[in-house]
Amino acid sequence: MLKRLITLISQIPFAYLGQPKVESGLPLNREVKRIMFVSSTGCLSQFDISVAGSLKKLGVVVDIFSISEGLSSFERASYSKAKVHELARVDIGQKLLNRRFVKQVLGGGYDLVFILESNWFILPETIVEIKKRCHTAIVLWESNCHIWNSYQSACLSFYDAVFSLDSYMLPVYKTAYVKHVFFLPPAGTDEMLAVAEITDEDGVKYSSDLAFVGQIYPERAVIFEELTGYDFNIYGPVCEYEPRRCEASNVLREKIKSSRVSLEERKKIYALSKIVLNVEAPDLHINSTSIRPFEVALCGGFPLVEYKKDLDSLFDVGKDIICFYNPKDLKEKIDYYLRHDDDRVEIARRCRERILRKHMLDKRLREMLKNIESIAKQSGV
Repeated sequence: MLKRLITLISQIPFAYLGQPKVESGLPLNREVKRIMFVSSTGCLSQFDISVAGSLKKLGVVVDIFSISEGLSSFERASYSKAKVHELARVDIGQKLLNRRFVKQVLGGGYDLVFILESNWFILPETIVEIKKRCHTAIVLWESNCHIWNSYQSACLSFYDAVFSLDSYMLPVYKTAYVKHVFFLPPAGTDEMLAVAEITDEDGVKYSSDLAFVGQIYPERAVIFEELTGYDFNIYGPVCEYEPRRCEASNVLREKIKSSRVSLEERKKIYALSKIVLNVEAPDLHINSTSIRPFEVALCGGFPLVEYKKDLDSLFDVGKDIICFYNPKDLKEKIDYYLRHDDDRVEIARRCRERILRKHMLDKRLREMLKNIESIAKQSGV
C-alpha cells in the first residue's frame, strides 16, 4: 500500500513557474582543479567513463554524480530510471534528486559542475541555488539536440557556458541568452586505441563487408532495407521500428546479429568489417556527426559517413574521410570501396592519423577548461 501511495504521489506534476533572477557572469576566480561531473543517465556510459578519465589525466579531481547511485528507498520508488527520459514530468522524485545534488555540490568545494550530453534532471531553480550559495561555475556540453525537451530550455540562461557538439545550435543558444557559447565537436577516446587480440573464432563471428553498430531508428531502417543484398551485419536495439509487411523488412530483421555488444566486441566489429556505416539520427545531429566515425577509425576500421556540415572543419572530406550524400551515392561508394581494398585501407590509415593528431578527447577537454578559465579572467572575477 505504501509503495502504491508513493507511486501515485510521484505522478503529481510540479510546474516550473517563471525564471528566477540570478547574477550573470562566471562565478569562478581560480583555475579549475575540482569538478563535479554529472552523468545524466541512469548508469555510466563508456563515454562518461572516458571523459572522467581524461579530466583526471589533466590533473583535475573528479567526483561523479550518477542518478543510479545512492538513491534512498523513497527516491527509488518515486523516481525510477525510466523517468529519466520522460520529458514532461517534474515530480517528487526529481525534487529529491535535486536536493541531494545541491547538498553534494555545496559540500564538495567544486570549481566547476560539468554536465555531459544533456541535462535530464537538474532543474533551473537548482542551478540558481548552487550559483547563489557557492562560487561554482556550471557548464553543459550538449551532445544532442535535447534542449527543446521539457524544462531543459529553461535552464539555458543560467549556465555559465554551453559547449555544443553541433554548430547548428550555436545561434540557438545565443538567442536563449547563453552568455558564452562554444563549438566543441566529438573526439576519439583512448579506450578505442587498443584492440583486443582477435582470434580465428572472432574472424568468423564479426567479419563482414558492411556493419553498423547503434540503435535502429526508423530513418536508419529505411536506408538499411536497401542494403540487405550485401554481407551486412547490424548490432543494436530496434527503436520504435516496426518493419512493414514486406520481404525487405523481414530480411533486415535477419541482419541484426545482436541487440547489445560490449566495448571489446564493438572494437572487434570495427576492426574486422570492411566498411562501417555511420547513419545519423536526424533529430539528434543536424550539422554534427556522432562519435562513431572516430571510434571506427581508431580501431583501424573504415568509416563510411553520412555527410554533415561540421565534418568540413574536422577532416579533409574525400581524402581522409569518405562521406555519402544520398542513398544512391551510398550504394555506389560501398561498391567502389569493396572493390578497391588498397584505397580503403589507405584512407582508413589517414583518418586514424588525423584523429590522433587533432581530435582526441584530452585535447577537447583541455580546450574546454582553457575557455572556462579565460572567461573568468575576462570577467574580472
